Amino acid sequence: MDLDFYQIYLYLALLIGLVLIVIGSIGLIELGLRTFVFTEADKPLLYPIPPKIEGISEETLLQNTQEYIKAQLEFERANLKRERERKLSFSLSLLIVGISVFLFHWKLAREKDKLKS
Repeated sequence: MDLDFYQIYLYLALLIGLVLIVIGSIGLIELGLRTFVFTEADKPLLYPIPPKIEGISEETLLQNTQEYIKAQLEFERANLKRERERKLSFSLSLLIVGISVFLFHWKLAREKDKLKS
């Protein structure tokens, strides 16, 4: 098998395309598993209620703590949604670019093989 520079380039581009496809697929699979199977993996962990502080009544402390926990949960849910969307867009981008690179170079490699034979 006599490889020239062009064939080496084509095979390297095919390999890069496959790697992008694999990485994008892994990202999508991970996102799907975290979203639908392992739902506990993304649940926010909240800090425990702070200890009693001198000069602040227990009722005030409890009310402020409950408001803080609600705000923190809301923030964590919004942050989780942003992270999932970011992961989805990144994985889809890798898939689109990987498939494009792979198919383009696969076509060129097939044409080169046809011309050789």
